[in-house]
Amino acid sequence: MSVTVVPFGEAHIEPAAALLAARHRQDRTWVPELPSQFEDPAASAAVLHELCAQDGKEGVAALHDGSLVGFMLGAAELGSPAAAWAGMMRPRSAEIPYAGFAAESGDGRLYRSMYAALAAEWLNQGITTHYISIPANRDTAETWSDLGFGRLIEMGVRDTEPSATTHLTQARDIEVRRATAEDEEAIQTLAMEMLRAWSSPPAFIPFLPETTAARRQFIAELSADPACPHWLAIADGRVVGMHIFTEPASTHWNVSTLQSPPQSVYLFLASTMPEERSRGVGAALLAHTMAWAREAGYARCTAHYVTATRAATFWRGLGLRPASHWLTRSIDERALWAHGPV
Repeated sequence: MSVTVVPFGEAHIEPAAALLAARHRQDRTWVPELPSQFEDPAASAAVLHELCAQDGKEGVAALHDGSLVGFMLGAAELGSPAAAWAGMMRPRSAEIPYAGFAAESGDGRLYRSMYAALAAEWLNQGITTHYISIPANRDTAETWSDLGFGRLIEMGVRDTEPSATTHLTQARDIEVRRATAEDEEAIQTLAMEMLRAWSSPPAFIPFLPETTAARRQFIAELSADPACPHWLAIADGRVVGMHIFTEPASTHWNVSTLQSPPQSVYLFLASTMPEERSRGVGAALLAHTMAWAREAGYARCTAHYVTATRAATFWRGLGLRPASHWLTRSIDERALWAHGPV
């Protein structure tokens, strides 16, 4: 099929919404927990209108005989080196969001053509690192793997119902309680230990000292948010682990609309002190916090975890099933100037 790739415009939103709705219908065959309403093109159109209204959003449309057969939207993310989570995303990068692409029949050739057009423009701007969020299915993953992308973060989903694994603890007692204002420093320390763990081999995610002030401010804001419940694990009289959740009412909620299962809560941060890992702290916390979530009316819980760390194995073992993946690709900077003989 021959296609023409053109800039994405307002006139493309309605046909693009039909493609996105069809993609979402297929995604739900892999992850049925995803919200069903976006199988309706009208609901998907509202998502695309919101995406297109964001600053810096640009995109392309693939046309065949004048009809839209694919679209892709993304934006440059210049970043601040001192931002709280600056180590998670390279400066001067670009990102394609979860709802930012669809193609007729999920055609990988269309994705390749559209990404080529977007990536070429980003490269012209000196933006050599690209990110994309994709549904966790083999066909989509293979397409983006062929384009040079690798998995960095996985979002998993699980029911809040108890399972046998959530009760695995050591013989010693582990108390789980809600955090108070007096626990601020313990929470800050656990957040730092989480980032330190990500910086270890084989993940090597930078833990940047210049992010300290912004990170501490961010954690303080989470602590002050009543829709961000903080739970702590106590062993031998000291804080050894934490779970921080965001509820949909929170201004810190950051799970995109198409990825948010109905009646779900998000496990935003989870950390265990290094000397306490593999001793049942995380499992004890999850057993307790899932009981809280059920009582609060949440049927499901979602969480992101870095796939190169042992946390991925831990969370999958506690019942989280892959729902989406955040992929990254870094293009050799010599491509900015090395185009062969002139």
